[in-house]
Amino acid sequence: MSPSRPPIIMDIDIEASGFGSGSSPVGIGVVRNDGCLVVDVAGRLNELQRGRLGCGDGWVLGRPWLARLYAAASIRGDFTFSMQEMMLPESQTAA
Repeated sequence: MSPSRPPIIMDIDIEASGFGSGSSPVGIGVVRNDGCLVVDVAGRLNELQRGRLGCGDGWVLGRPWLARLYAAASIRGDFTFSMQEMMLPESQTAA
């Protein structure tokens, strides 16, 4: 009998243009636990975002994780990551 493998777990993060009723989904991120290399993930983020501004609603927590990812991959991030609130009009951030 072969040893059982742990199930592949997928974390799906859906980002929206804001929290108000007029907002819409603008991004979907998928993270799997099946052994992606950090250098591949960091490199792909650079390909997708090179020279652009990325933003997130969890910037305070997300920015240190991005820094750790790039440090582990021994490469430099080629984009800026900032707070979502800095980019959206107040009408889009209101609940």
